[in-house]
Amino acid sequence: MKHKDKETPSVMTSVPLRGLRLLLAAVVAVSAACVPTPVATPAPPAPAAAPVVPLDRKAAWILRLEDERVLRDGPTATPDAGLPATASSVPGAAASRFVPATTPDLLRLVTDVDPAIRRRAALAIGRVGDSAGGAALVVALADPDADVRASAAFALGLLGAKSAVAPLVAALKDPAPLVAGRAAEALGLIGDPAAAPAIAAMAAGCRTSIAGLDPDDEREPQAPEVAQCQLAIFSLVRLKNYDALSSVVLDGSGHPISRWWPVAFALQRLGDTRAVPALVWLASSTGVNTPAFALKGLGALHDNQGAPMARAIAARRDADVRLRVAAVKMLGQIADKASAAALTALVSDRTTPLNLAVEAAASLGAVGQGDAFEVLVDQFSHTSPVMRAAALSAAAALDPDAFLMIVSSLPEDREWSVRAAYAHILAFLPADRVR
Repeated sequence: MKHKDKETPSVMTSVPLRGLRLLLAAVVAVSAACVPTPVATPAPPAPAAAPVVPLDRKAAWILRLEDERVLRDGPTATPDAGLPATASSVPGAAASRFVPATTPDLLRLVTDVDPAIRRRAALAIGRVGDSAGGAALVVALADPDADVRASAAFALGLLGAKSAVAPLVAALKDPAPLVAGRAAEALGLIGDPAAAPAIAAMAAGCRTSIAGLDPDDEREPQAPEVAQCQLAIFSLVRLKNYDALSSVVLDGSGHPISRWWPVAFALQRLGDTRAVPALVWLASSTGVNTPAFALKGLGALHDNQGAPMARAIAARRDADVRLRVAAVKMLGQIADKASAAALTALVSDRTTPLNLAVEAAASLGAVGQGDAFEVLVDQFSHTSPVMRAAALSAAAALDPDAFLMIVSSLPEDREWSVRAAYAHILAFLPADRVR
């Protein structure tokens, strides 16, 4: 009997459809788990932010470095072979990019983002006196801040480097008056006479700025244009250039353009006889400083044209005592014999202010005559050691023989300064008599 073999059922037919789906999902999941997961590359760390240094710490750095007279902590800076020939005439055009200073280094602090720090750092570089800071100061002459430029110019003058003359002459044309004035001051400090014409040209407009100022005007701060003129005048005095100075402070006829005291100060300081007419006119000015400086100049030049005016001032009780002292000193310098009586009266009058009486006694040594010697001897016992010393010196100048005879019988003075004056006086008298 023939029979049929049983058919073996396939997996596809024996597994339900839903179970097949679950099986496939499991296989896929296992396969996925066997694939290695790529490792992500870590991002590079962000650069550390520069430390923020507070303003007060930067200021402390500047003060300390200035006090220690160094430009930076650690190794000293390398000296410059030479400064740049000039700075840009347009402020800000040559300024370097400003970055916050983070270390105690004046050469970095002078390029800080804060103009107040740059200004003070520039001044500190000048006070340190290290020529290695010169190039940084020349760059600072083109700083966008006028105060920084002014400090840089002054600091270059403190350095005293001849190689800074060209940049400073260029800075005389700075649009800010105070910067130009500080550049002139720096050139005077450096002392290069060749800079005088350029300074005088810069100050050509001073007639307008200072013509109407009072003789004793000392206001601080001055208007920028006035300060510029004052700095230029003082610079020309340092350079000892009368021609350049006169082109600034005198008009075409040699008459002062102003009664302001810096004009009188400058003319008397140079000691040039060409200034005598201007000084005589200034001596008649109101105030104290201008006529006092003018009288001082006339006395140093030994010119007696102002003697009548000086005698009148010395006798005026309502005049400022400082001006009266200047007048009396001038009379002694020019040895004006006609003033002997007036000076004797000042010394013998107990109401005369002490400083004026002392100056009158000193002047009597040059102009005294008549009873001047006896008046001076009366002051040997004055309560003020300053007066005693002045009287002794003047009496010795008037009559050395009579002086030696009198002092040989005097007791030792209780005040050391008077005894020191004795030693100085006796050094100029005949040695045998002094012994």
